[in-house]
Amino acid sequence: SPNLARTSYRPGMLSNAVIIGAQKCATTSLGHYLAQHPEVCLPRLVDRAGGEHPFDRPARQSNDAVRPAPVGNDYNGEKIVLQKRPLWIYEPRYAANIAAYNPEAKIIAVLRNQADRAFAHWRHNIRKGREARGFSSSLACEERRISRNAYFRQHFSYLDRGHFAAQLDRYAEHFSDDNILLLTFEQLAQEPQETCNRTLDFLGLSITFMFDVVFRS
Repeated sequence: SPNLARTSYRPGMLSNAVIIGAQKCATTSLGHYLAQHPEVCLPRLVDRAGGEHPFDRPARQSNDAVRPAPVGNDYNGEKIVLQKRPLWIYEPRYAANIAAYNPEAKIIAVLRNQADRAFAHWRHNIRKGREARGFSSSLACEERRISRNAYFRQHFSYLDRGHFAAQLDRYAEHFSDDNILLLTFEQLAQEPQETCNRTLDFLGLSITFMFDVVFRS
């Protein structure tokens, strides 16, 4: 079963790999696949229980105390401690915060056709009961809505989240090209094993592992 940490955080190994997004680009599938590997630990996000994630904090100075590491009691010395949240590619502060946390972290981004991503995002909100407008109406009023507050920006940024070039530029300012891997939704959907092997190679892990690939968009 996937190596999902059941508790929050304790001091220890720094997270050294991060799936930054994007939303509705199959990051759930990628995280599920990678967590099957015996050398990958994917802790659950503590902020889902109302806590603060270390990446939420402002960038720290290099002489600060050792930062807490997001590894729970299920961590058993895995080589890779992986974090995943699609908000991290979108919100500007996270690139610097993650670099301050671990400047050598491996950054993984999964991208998708912007129109397809926006429509999938809208359908997700419809299913969750967050959205009452039609797709066209939602796009027409997006700029006004996302300027209201953080909640609206997070949940109704259908088009704004598709500005991948600007989002990735922020990460390129803090991480070397060798530490950034770009994948696509289509690659994960059509060639999951090959795409996971590419990701394992990027993480410095053996590519002989066979994944149970059940796609989740």
